[in-house]
Amino acid sequence: SNNLIIEDNAIGNAGAEMKTINNSATASLSGNTVIGIYVLSSIHQIRNNLIRNLTTNNQSTGTGTSSSVQGMYISSAASGSLISGNTIHSLSNTSPAANSWVNGITISSSTALLTFEKNFIHSLVISGTGSTATINGIYINGGSTRFANNMIRLGVDAAGNSITSGLAINGINEVG
Repeated sequence: SNNLIIEDNAIGNAGAEMKTINNSATASLSGNTVIGIYVLSSIHQIRNNLIRNLTTNNQSTGTGTSSSVQGMYISSAASGSLISGNTIHSLSNTSPAANSWVNGITISSSTALLTFEKNFIHSLVISGTGSTATINGIYINGGSTRFANNMIRLGVDAAGNSITSGLAINGINEVG
């Protein structure tokens, strides 16, 4: 297994969005998934990164690990991995028809002991009003993970406006 360090990076632009566009009028058409950092099968340290302004208008119904926008996706990581001091904000799906999900951090690791600490997640938005549209600060689909001193602020956009559409908002959503 490799030792991977991802540290002190800025992903996304301060003045503009990093986005995918799906121009189809078909609501069931799958668009792209936008992921800021994706890590698979290594011992890693992901520290002090800034992930911001990731956007799609993906109309698919992707949920969980298939969510339309994910700030960070950790899959099958090795024990001892550390995710610390990262800021993830202003992630959005702008499709008015979307029943999709937006996750700040997605974890899908069955046996590894991971540590997530001192991360700040905020301003996640879905424009769609679909009945299964969901915002998750952290989505956990398995694994043995220690969470400590993370800050998650949801329910408001980057400008501080309340999100009023009828969707599910979860700080931490653990399903596996």
